[in-house]
Amino acid sequence: MRVLILAHGHPAFSTGGGEQAAHALYARLLERDNVAPVLVARAPRSAIGHDASFGAFQASPTEILADPPEQDHFSLESTQFAVLEAMVEQLLERFRPDLVHIEHLAYWSIDIVELLGRAGVPIVLTLHEFLLICHHDGQMIKTDGRLCRAESPAACAACFPHHSAGEFYLRKRMILQRLAPIARFVSPSAFLADRFVAWGLDRARITVIDNPLSPDVIAQGNAPDRGVADDADRLAIRIGFFGQVNPYKGLDVLLGAVSQIPKPLRASLSVGIHGANFDAQGSDFRAKIAALLEANADVVANEGRYANGDVVALMRQYDWIVVPSIWWENSPVVIQEALVARRPILCSAIGGMAERVAQGVGVTFQPGSAADLARTLVAIITGRIVAPDMTAACAPDVEEARVTHYVSVFATALAAGRAPAE
Repeated sequence: MRVLILAHGHPAFSTGGGEQAAHALYARLLERDNVAPVLVARAPRSAIGHDASFGAFQASPTEILADPPEQDHFSLESTQFAVLEAMVEQLLERFRPDLVHIEHLAYWSIDIVELLGRAGVPIVLTLHEFLLICHHDGQMIKTDGRLCRAESPAACAACFPHHSAGEFYLRKRMILQRLAPIARFVSPSAFLADRFVAWGLDRARITVIDNPLSPDVIAQGNAPDRGVADDADRLAIRIGFFGQVNPYKGLDVLLGAVSQIPKPLRASLSVGIHGANFDAQGSDFRAKIAALLEANADVVANEGRYANGDVVALMRQYDWIVVPSIWWENSPVVIQEALVARRPILCSAIGGMAERVAQGVGVTFQPGSAADLARTLVAIITGRIVAPDMTAACAPDVEEARVTHYVSVFATALAAGRAPAE
């Protein structure tokens, strides 16, 4: 089965969870005799190295970098349909896929569905967040910072008054119609699937499969776990933050919580920040984080970016991994990596994060509440909250079953062919 995977980024140039999930699926499918995968990942023109729209990554014939046109932020349509159309024609002619798996519509735009459907190629789309539903970067957070629990034309127009409720109504109707050629959807969490069903997708077309992990990360998990180093600072409970640094990931919540730790207990806490893309954020957010880091320099160490090939070893330097996101995270890859490292999770009680931690691998706190996170940290420091046993947190057969499940979805979509376009 020839599977073409379209991703909105490549982990070599973009550190998001969706990019990692796409590459991990590609790498895991390469290990199988019955699947021939090709990854086509959006990358900066400078990474491609020439003026063409495509280039091989490290000379690989099946790992391709691409530079599709941008998309309109509101309609999700391509800003240069003819260019995208020519790119799709080249991909189909070169690789002749039996099926196309769209890992994310960002950059590829919703027009990619029409173009592939027109060519008669079965399509599977992974749903990573709420981009199809929510104009606010797919976060389902109102522009005043409150969580949004359900979209509606009126509610969306209240957030974005330069678009009328009628425009939002038509946007939703257009997107649902244009998704018709997609044979199957994959959702990494039941929470996300439920949200999309409430929005209008047919539940029968959605399969819940958590994001696959790369062979490299799984191999890291098999390395000896020497535990947290027993050095002079070992009296402190160590908390690690990993991932992107942006306003939705809650680093300011974590640092705000550290600010509230009583002075007698501060020597008993050590926090490490391993984050990427801080420099790409707005000046106000950067200034806020910089001030919080300076104010908590006695407890917090900003370790900067990290290579994904080191993530498990780095996580094993901590007692807990914290995921303080303020939005409805679907299934953060950082949680899966923490489970491979066999470290308990401390996360916001929201979305797919709460769904995962409910399986007994950590504790939750109130989303966006620095005060509640501070209370939880104090309980951990004083021993009132004890880390769960993580011995069986990551089972290799479960990881393999996820990839098998994906292949099964592909086979079902291929057998059924594409749904008729409206």
